[in-house]
Amino acid sequence: MRRERRKVGIGLLGVALAVAIPNTPAYATTSLENADLALVVQQLQAVYPLIAEAQKQADPNARTQFHYDWLREDLNTVIAGVNQKLQPLPVEPRSVKPIKGDYLTTRSNAL
Repeated sequence: MRRERRKVGIGLLGVALAVAIPNTPAYATTSLENADLALVVQQLQAVYPLIAEAQKQADPNARTQFHYDWLREDLNTVIAGVNQKLQPLPVEPRSVKPIKGDYLTTRSNAL
């Protein structure tokens, strides 16, 4: 009897998964992906007026201050990253900006 219940349980789980998982390919075509990403950019850009309105309503004397400029910078970074994906790949390799690697300043380094 336990085996029958287990088989029924597994069978119901399979049916539930089959219904829950859409019957589509596991990958999106590039054009569909790009269309979705373009919509993401459009939706993110639509947030800017809301941010401006919220900033107008902010209390300048409040104990904590929200950094709207930081939020805008982060949104700009995300949008730029998505737009970079949407642009065709460059034919020529890009130049890489070298990193400094040393983030400390001591008196001997500063002289």
